[in-house]
Amino acid sequence: MAKKTFLRARTEDARKTRKEDIIEAAIFIIEKEGFSKLTMSAVAKKSKLGKATLYGYFATREDLLLQVLQNDFDSWFMNFYAYLKTTKSPFDEGFIDFWIQEVIKNPRLPGGLLYLISNDEPELAMNFSENWHLYLFSKLKEMHYQIISNFTPTLSFEKVSDLFVALTGMTTGLWAQSRVNGNTERFACKMKEMLLLKTDFSYYVELSLRGLLSLPEYKELKELRPLQK
Repeated sequence: MAKKTFLRARTEDARKTRKEDIIEAAIFIIEKEGFSKLTMSAVAKKSKLGKATLYGYFATREDLLLQVLQNDFDSWFMNFYAYLKTTKSPFDEGFIDFWIQEVIKNPRLPGGLLYLISNDEPELAMNFSENWHLYLFSKLKEMHYQIISNFTPTLSFEKVSDLFVALTGMTTGLWAQSRVNGNTERFACKMKEMLLLKTDFSYYVELSLRGLLSLPEYKELKELRPLQK
């Protein structure tokens, strides 16, 4: 059998394009089979590259997974910053709608968080969790800067980070509960009451966010208004 040969990406643009192709292959696998099925062998096959070539772009499976997650969250944060520019009250009803729409638009956001929280894969590199948390911390700091730049310079970082930790925990839990599986459907065919176990994600996230943002602890966030410039 003839040995496969893979053309080397010789220019910076070619390397960039190939890296994007690898990431797209990883996303395809995640969306079709889930985060746990993401392997370097599967990505190499999907992207039609040799594993040696693949490792030239991402040294480990964890590096590739981290890149996918960071791309998704970078996009979300940029959308949030754009939202801040158009609102007079960043954590009112408009924020609830924005949050729900963003999650529905990209289910890898809650899916990735849930995977990171619940995974028990011993092969995950020790520094993967550290790199992920360092990334999130830097993005929360960036978010805090965006908020105080547009609204109030006195809002504490702790208040912002506390809210988003609560939001993401609440959202990932409801997202997981809303996923329909085969057993629920089979049971529902025999006993219609079993459908009560299915969670309407948007409805319950909206209820939960309303309740969370109404707490006295977040009054300061609810009362934010644009700075007079």
